[in-house]
This record gives sequence, C-alpha cells and structure tokens, in this order.
Amino acid sequence: VVCGGDDSNTNAAFLAEHLAADPGCRTAVVGVPKTIDDDLKGGGIGVSFGFDSASGVYAETIGNLCSDARSAGKYWHFVRVMGRNASHLTLECALRCAPNVALIGEEVAAEKITLAAVVDDVAALVKARAREGLTHGVVLVPEGLLAFVPDVAELMDELSRIHPGASDTSNVMASLSLDAAKTAASLPNDIFAELTRSRDPHGNPRLSAVDTEKLLGRMVKSRNDAAGATRREEARLAAEFSRDADDGARPERWKDADALIVGVSRSGKTPLASYLAARGMKVANLPLVPRDGELVCPSQIHDVDPRRVFALTVAPEELSSVRANRLRSIGAEGDEEYSSLRAVRLELSMAKALYAKNPGWTAIDVTHRAIEEIAADVVSTMKAAGVLPDAYNRDERETAVDAKFSPVYHFCGYEGRSGLPTDFDATYAYTLGYAAATLAVGGANGVIATVTNPEASSPGDWRVAGVPMCRLMRRESREGRERLVIKKTPVDLNGGAFAAFVSRRDGWRMVDRYACPGPVQFSRADEGSPREGAAWVERLPVSLRLDAFGGLRGRCERSGGDAEDDGGGRGVWAA
Repeated sequence: VVCGGDDSNTNAAFLAEHLAADPGCRTAVVGVPKTIDDDLKGGGIGVSFGFDSASGVYAETIGNLCSDARSAGKYWHFVRVMGRNASHLTLECALRCAPNVALIGEEVAAEKITLAAVVDDVAALVKARAREGLTHGVVLVPEGLLAFVPDVAELMDELSRIHPGASDTSNVMASLSLDAAKTAASLPNDIFAELTRSRDPHGNPRLSAVDTEKLLGRMVKSRNDAAGATRREEARLAAEFSRDADDGARPERWKDADALIVGVSRSGKTPLASYLAARGMKVANLPLVPRDGELVCPSQIHDVDPRRVFALTVAPEELSSVRANRLRSIGAEGDEEYSSLRAVRLELSMAKALYAKNPGWTAIDVTHRAIEEIAADVVSTMKAAGVLPDAYNRDERETAVDAKFSPVYHFCGYEGRSGLPTDFDATYAYTLGYAAATLAVGGANGVIATVTNPEASSPGDWRVAGVPMCRLMRRESREGRERLVIKKTPVDLNGGAFAAFVSRRDGWRMVDRYACPGPVQFSRADEGSPREGAAWVERLPVSLRLDAFGGLRGRCERSGGDAEDDGGGRGVWAA
C-alpha cells in the first residue's frame, strides 16, 4: 500500500506493472491519495486526505491574521500558502477566510497575467484602501505563483538553457532576450541573483527558493514608493511653476499651465492657485486691473484652452471688506478708493462683461466659500471637461500610502501536514485504508483506493472503489524524455469552487468581510458527533462541496452574510 501524491503513485504504477510481469508473484500494489496540496484528483478521485486538515490549520492562522489586520489597522499581511504546482489550498483558505486578495496561479496562467500586472493590481488596491482610511489588508499567495506567471516562466526557461547552474551572474542579463531581461530587471537584485545560482536536480532555477510573499510585498512597496516620490516631485514642480506665474507674471508660460485663474484684486486667486499647486497642478493666475475704464488681458491668454480658465467672482460687500482689511494690515488706510463699495462694484461689473465675452471660461462665485470648496469645483469641472492632469492628487490621503504601507510576511508551510486530522480527514482516511486493504486482499493490482462520492451527506453513503492508475497517467517531458506520469491536477477554473470565489472576491477588496474559523474542532462519535445530514456536510472541505454542488446554483450559499465562522471552521458555508 503506497500512500502519497502523484509521484508516489506514479512509482507505484510502474512497480505494479513490474510485479504483474512475474506470473509467480502474488503481490498487489494499491495506492492511497495522500497530499495536502490536493493535486491528485480526477478520474474518480474527489479529494486527497490531509488536504482538509492542512486547510484547517492554515485557515486558523489566516483568520487570526485577518483579525489582527482589522484590529491593528496598520499592517498588510502577505501569506504564502503551500502548493508549488496547484493553488487548491489557497482557494480553500480564501473561501474560508475571505481575505482582501487571493491569487490563484491557474487563473494567472490562463489569463496570461504578467508579474507587473499582479504587482500593479495589489499596489492599486493598497492605494484605494488607503484613500478610504484602510491601511491594512490580507493577501494570500500560492507557493508556486511564479511558475504560473508567463513572463517569469519565460525567464526561467531562458535561464535554464543559457546558464545551467552558472555561478557567475555578471553577464546573465546580456544573454537574455529583451522580454526576459525586462522581467529580470523588474525583480529585486538579490532575488534574481538567487534564481541564477540556485538549481534543482534537473538544472532548472529553483523557484521554491524564492519567498513569493516577500517578493510581491517588496515589489508593491517599491511601486508605491516610486509613485509617492513621483507625486512629491510633481507637487514641487507645480509649486515652483505657480510661484513663477503668480500675479500675472510670465504670461509666456500660461500655455503650459494646467489651469489659469483670473479675477479682480483680492478675489482669492493666489490662495486657490497655491492650494491646487500643492496637489500637483500647475496653476497661473492673472489679476484683472482696470485701465482706461476697462479690463484688458495680455494676448497670451488666447494660447490657453478656455476649458482651463476659471474666472472668479465675489459679492461686492465681501470684496470691499477684504480690501479694507488688507489696507489696514499694511498701514495704507488712506487709499479708500481701492476698497470703496462704488469702486468694487465697478470693477466687478467690468469683470462680468469680460467673462461674457469669453463664454468658454468657467465662472465661479467664491462668496463665503472655503478654498477647499472652490478647488473641488475647479477639479470637478476639469474632470468633466477631460482636462484634469494625471499628476493632480485627487485625494490628499493618497500621499500617505508609501509612509503607511507596512507589509508583514508569513508562510503557511509544513505545520499544515503535521496537525491533528479533522473529523472529515479521520473518517475519510480510515475509509480509504479499509478500501485499500480490501483491494489488496482481493488481489487488485495497480489501482488507487478512492471514495467516489466524498460529498455525500453521510459517510454511511460513501462508495469505495479502486481507480486504475493507468487511467490517471499522461505523457510528460521530463529530463528531455517523454514519460508516462500521473499529472498533478490544477484548480478547475470551470468548477463550482472557483466560480463561487470569483463571484465574491470583488466584495472582499474594499470591505473587510473577514471570517475567523478558529481552531479545528474534535469530537468522538460516542459523544454525539454528527455523521449525517447538513451537520456532516458542513464538515466537508468548502471547495469539495462547491465543486460537487455547483458554486453558483444555490446548493451552497454563504450563510449569515458577513458573519464570522463558528469554532468549527465551516459554518460560514452552509449546505
């Protein structure tokens, strides 16, 4: 009896064939599907024992991290989950815990999502949550993610062919193709160096040597740090531009301005320009001063897109009061004409006439309004007109993203395979052992013991069988030769579990719907532990139920909305 995954059972198949060739040999070889990665399935095998127990151990840890993230409010937890060749554990833990992000390697490969796109998506979510005051999150990363990323896979292929086991990495970049070199350049230097040095027994780069969760977190931080530095530099340049173009100066530069603010003296042009400039907008302003009974603008104003010109107006009484206060502050109370209500009304009427001659300008009444309100009008108008500059920081809280992004890294690894078994796994493994013994005693050779309907509502309804190993074997190139092997089974992107995950994950990104399954619960049959009906089905792996019943057809629905799980770790998904 051989207990193991695809490699162990592949060896068992050849051993069975070898023994079967000897007419005098009565030995039977029977396999048992045992892998916490759950990548030995299909052809009559619904699930491997150990998967549910490992999922329970990991889900407890991830649920605790979700609670910590929400409680502390300042950490992003990046969690690498076991599974070098399949993302079953990541999917199962995501369905149990509802993290903000869960990357499924098989989807990344199918959609040809590049590493840069993965990083951009997570970085964008970090910024989007920060804008809402949420500077925390939980990201699940399958251990084998990099093997699924197409551009990284291409890089790995070139490294294995060009530099098999090379220790000198100085000329590696020069030997790569343009695309592969671009991917390599996006990786942190120490990680790329590790990939060029560390090789598996077949001479391929050892991706398992890369802490994928740290790679992703570091690249997200680097991306946001770079974006923050860019924003700060844009704000500095915008502030310099606005100082140079203040009070009508440098009209030849108006054509380069993001916005031009015009208005009579003391109508609030400079404060508004400074406010917008601090957020990355290049703003010039022009005071409208009467000359010979009219307001005349420099000819350069015709070089400015009218959609970018904002004409300020204000109530005469308020403007008169502001001017009077200004005169008192500089000790020039004698210039009463400047602040008189008559002079103010005359200037405002001339400004109104000028604005009427330029209908493309946007007039804004600033009477009794705060700078923030006026700036919001400017931004919304420019956005509607399609002329809002990309550099403009639409939300000042975004500037704090790079300072507040604090990644913390975790690996859900070998502790998953050494935890005590769940009720399901204990019952399932006992049943598989009984089936394997029965098959062996009956002389069945080259088969894998299985339960054909593990999703049944009671173990009493389970049907055991022996699946011929040859049914699971496929041709695969290994070490340059075609060989028959039992191939690993990836996540089924057309299955009910993945469909349920896809239908819910967008709702997890911006709203914390974390579930905390808690520790795996144990009970004895003679103490009334349920072994049938809905109470038993809730003890099955979530992905097993969803794949069996259909993730979107209503047989399995998430109970209680956003309610956290009970202590058993399954109540979040009711049959």
